[in-house]
Amino acid sequence: MTLSYPRDPFCCFTTSQDLQTFFDCHRRAFAHYGGVPTSIVYDRTKTVVRRDVAPGEAVPLHPEAVGFAGHYDFDVLAAYRPTGKGRPERQSLIVRDHVLAGRPFSCVEERQLRHLGKDCLVAFDGNLYSVPAQG
Repeated sequence: MTLSYPRDPFCCFTTSQDLQTFFDCHRRAFAHYGGVPTSIVYDRTKTVVRRDVAPGEAVPLHPEAVGFAGHYDFDVLAAYRPTGKGRPERQSLIVRDHVLAGRPFSCVEERQLRHLGKDCLVAFDGNLYSVPAQG
């Protein structure tokens, strides 16, 4: 999570992307910032947005996301295009390229063997992840 101003980033690492973990990371971010923002802009994540719609149409939100936002009293906004939410991806690149790159993690207990395809993609939990090709 990155605040619009002053662009203060918050990052926590998990081994799960389920709903409970997603909202637990929000609670940790709120504690880090010392409060709750008035609105959060989401990049059409499936945890918050039920399905894609055309620009101008009402975005159908998951009831759990609406309940969580109501409990913490913030508005849920869904970006229709990448420029609609600012530049939070830059923070993700900084973490990936400068914090995580080349570091082993002995504290993560979850290890699973996966097949690496010829296209350098690995399937995990229904998602495809790219890995560097060996030269």
